[in-house]
Formats: sequence, C-alpha cells, structure tokens
Amino acid sequence: MPADALLYLGPSHLAFAFFLGLSLLFSGVSRVRDAFFLGGVVTGLLLLAGLYQYALERWVLSALDVRAFRLMGFLLGFGGVLVLLFQILRYLAPGEDDRWLELVMRGDLVALVLGGVLVVLEGEGSLGWSLWGLLWAGVGFAAGLLFYVGILHRVEGPEVPGPLRGLPVRAVCAGLVALVVEVTGYALYPLFV
Repeated sequence: MPADALLYLGPSHLAFAFFLGLSLLFSGVSRVRDAFFLGGVVTGLLLLAGLYQYALERWVLSALDVRAFRLMGFLLGFGGVLVLLFQILRYLAPGEDDRWLELVMRGDLVALVLGGVLVVLEGEGSLGWSLWGLLWAGVGFAAGLLFYVGILHRVEGPEVPGPLRGLPVRAVCAGLVALVVEVTGYALYPLFV
C-alpha cells in the first residue's frame, strides 16, 4: 500500500467505528467506566479478528483455493472463537456481576460485525495493514462511546424533564454527530486520496 493509504486507512476506519459507537444499539452504556471497558474489549477482539482472518486466508482459504468463502469463514469461525472465549470467561468468573458479562457479550457482537465489515471486505493485505486499520477502528469505537456517554451526562441531568430523557435525546445526539462526521469526511476526503 502507498503512504497515502496509511493516512487514509486509519481515519476512515476510525470515523466508521466512531459512528457505530454512537449507535442506538448501545444505549445501555451510560457510565464512563463501562464505555472504557467495552471500548477496550472491542479493540482487543478486533485485533484478534485480524490475526484470525490472516491465518484463515493464509493457511486455509488460499490452500484450498476457495477465497469466495471469506465472509462466511470469518463469521462462522470467529463467531465460534468468541463464543468459546465468552464461555471460558463465564467459567472462570461465575460470581461476577452480570452487567460486565452483558458488556462483554455486546463487545463480542460489535467485534463480529465490525470485524466482518473491515477485515473481510477490505481485501487481501498484509497483517500489519490489517491490524493498523483495526486498531484505529477500536479506538474510534471507544471514542464514540465516550463521546456519547459525555453527552448523556450533560444532557440527561436531573434538571431535564422526564419525557426529554432517554431515547429522544440519544437519537438527536447520534444524528447530529453522524452529520458532523459525514460532512467532515467529505471535506477531508481529497486530502487523503
């Protein structure tokens, strides 16, 4: 990959994952500690996804010459790895608070979806480029969650009337930030191509 791809790959993955971090799917995350934890889990799992996809392509798909099954092989295989990791975690910490296990389950889902999009559809490349992009994606996701939690702490204080709390505020915040990210991406795109 050329040097300008290095500049473009990281910020593009960061912006995509930042938007995913603002998604309404994660409205249950409302504390900074939970956002840091989930961001760390997703970043670690994305790096594991990059290693898994590299090994899958190098030693299985290219040896069998069946590269058309990249997405299916990733989703089924890495999904199995995530289920195994979750079961091991449950076994090692049976008395742990269910809230943490629920956050890990969300992290598994995010890593599977985000990893499937970024690793598989990105095309073939070296392990270093893949891990570079996935690291940026994990950082972007964590930043999106932290930004979201910060907005919620500011806007959903006790002085906000009851009907304005919750989903309407989250929807407006996510929409505004998505608009800013989209406009900024269009404005900065010529700099990275």
